[in-house]
Amino acid sequence: RIKARAAIVYDLDRGEILYAKNPDERWPVASLTKVVSALTLASLEQNNLEERLGEDICMDRTLYANFPGALTKFRRDTCVKGWDLLGAALVKSDNGGAFAMADIADVTHGPFINQMNTVARDLGMTQSEFVDPAGVNDENLSTARDLTMATIASGHHEIIHIPASASQWDAKYKPNQSTKRLYSTNRYAQAKDIEFYAAKTGYTSTARNCFTAVFTKKGRRLAVTTLGTYKSSHRWSDFNKLVNWSLKQ
Repeated sequence: RIKARAAIVYDLDRGEILYAKNPDERWPVASLTKVVSALTLASLEQNNLEERLGEDICMDRTLYANFPGALTKFRRDTCVKGWDLLGAALVKSDNGGAFAMADIADVTHGPFINQMNTVARDLGMTQSEFVDPAGVNDENLSTARDLTMATIASGHHEIIHIPASASQWDAKYKPNQSTKRLYSTNRYAQAKDIEFYAAKTGYTSTARNCFTAVFTKKGRRLAVTTLGTYKSSHRWSDFNKLVNWSLKQ
């Protein structure tokens, strides 16, 4: 009854997989890529990430991809705080915020992508390959198993988990603009009976609807990833089915 073409549930407390459907088949993963981008930023700024996020980051033309779909409300040649960019990328899935993670790390696009693939290998994501930091290109390939590893890592990171788990985020798209309140694309971000450590949605016409999350519910720490449902509603019904079933195991 699971609509997703791939899915996995991992029990963090038991250290075991409770459910798996095509967990190692590679698919485009859309904006779930941003989880790896955030971990890559953290790896490049290990000693001063929090300080760097508090600084003004001036974005260059690498903010924009040269293909359709890389939509953003940020504008190149403007300067905003690093927290604005990271928060918008992880909470609202802003693609410009994801592309600007290279600017936060003060590296160019190519080396940032190389580091993304290094981070993936270091996490044991053996079936993953990334070509842009936002996931707008369908050559960003991964599996339900691999992405679960990345989401667990982001949920445990002392800084990345803050925006990765947020139900809303206050950010500025321009330095002279008033603060905008951004709401999470995670449908259950404000649910009272579940505590998220990290969560991310994704969609392209090829990847379809995707979701990955690590959370606590009823005292159980679980990680769930689903890839490739045709309808957004199926993404959420799959999540509910998997969680409710897992809580009985």
